Amino acid sequence: MKTAVLLLILTGAARAQSPEGLPAFEYTGFAALRALPPSVALTPPAAPSARAADVITEDRFVAQAGTILYGYASDDAAFHEAAAYWTAALESAGVQTGAPSFSGGMWEIPYETGDGSVLRSFLADARQFAPKDEAALRADMALAQAALTRDGLTPVAARVVDVSELLPTYLLIYKTKPDANPDHESRLRVLAPGDDLDFGVFRAAGLDVVETPKTWMMVYVGPAAGYVSLAAKTPQDLAKILQAREDYLTQNGRKILATRDFPIDDPDYKFGVGVYFLQ
Repeated sequence: MKTAVLLLILTGAARAQSPEGLPAFEYTGFAALRALPPSVALTPPAAPSARAADVITEDRFVAQAGTILYGYASDDAAFHEAAAYWTAALESAGVQTGAPSFSGGMWEIPYETGDGSVLRSFLADARQFAPKDEAALRADMALAQAALTRDGLTPVAARVVDVSELLPTYLLIYKTKPDANPDHESRLRVLAPGDDLDFGVFRAAGLDVVETPKTWMMVYVGPAAGYVSLAAKTPQDLAKILQAREDYLTQNGRKILATRDFPIDDPDYKFGVGVYFLQ
């Protein structure tokens, strides 16, 4: 049950792939977060009183933020604990809350920021920092909070997440300006397509690239960024495939930023190109 709950938390914000196979660029899946051995933990098991006040050790306290703040709980007792915890956290940050509710395993807390902003959440990809290193995790969390403040997005809550179903990570709740298209909102996001990226393309487009922990991963603040790679047997075939993909992206409202050619070590498909765009 707990694994199913965390799977819902991680997949709730993910966008489905398009028929063309475009990946959900800002989403890191449950399998990826669990890629390291389960023995990786911040600290040996300890009594609750020994843990820092900002550490979440139970999955019912892992929250997501949208038009409401919400999460998942196994029963009424767990719901009341989570609701009390996050009601206090939001109100201490100046966010007004309404009456919590619980149905179908999901708890919800309505809120009002008072300034027209909305709450959004960021659950860090555990590959952003060294495993089994709480100091590195907290340094990364501080870096992300500083980026939010620098870009005019107000941090509301910051929590280390150390639950059994996930690799140790952290959760940030923050304010941003709403947009009818969520992809256009300025948010803290991760892009990790697997291919090496030219981060300068995104910097030139105005994104605040907060960190690049891998050659194929960046943490950034801004609208949703995208990348897709294509491969072909000949340069002529690649040009045709690229044109078709650019047409598809443009017709679906994406803004193409740049393309980058690269060789492929494959006996048949030797020619590749990466397409950089904003969602």
